[in-house]
Amino acid sequence: MIGAMTATSIEIDQTRIKKFSLPKLKVYAYFVKSKSWAIEKNDYYLTHERLHFDIAEIYARKIRKAFDSLNNENITDVAKYKDVYNKYGVQLRYYNKQYDSEVYYSEKRQSEWIQNIHSELDHLKDYEFKTFYQE
Repeated sequence: MIGAMTATSIEIDQTRIKKFSLPKLKVYAYFVKSKSWAIEKNDYYLTHERLHFDIAEIYARKIRKAFDSLNNENITDVAKYKDVYNKYGVQLRYYNKQYDSEVYYSEKRQSEWIQNIHSELDHLKDYEFKTFYQE
């Protein structure tokens, strides 16, 4: 039985896209409160759902890092940025499914994933951005 669900989203703010100039894109990881719910409100479920948000932040950081690399290479083709966003979106969905399939009803596996996710967030700390939720 699923006792909770967290909806997250990674969105891009196109602050400046001009032909033949480097795109200035901001990548946000959102917690979407209106699409999230919990039947069970115990520590296990809340920790589990919080990690879904952390996973979204990992992929937002990966996208920011890739966008930085494209900017450093002076890539102006917006399609290349969209390709990166789409590639990591697919990986994010797979990663969330893998997480769910490995940890449900296993506090030991949950603890292992917590360590791995926090390690990955730390590894990508240079690409951290303010995160917030959307109602």
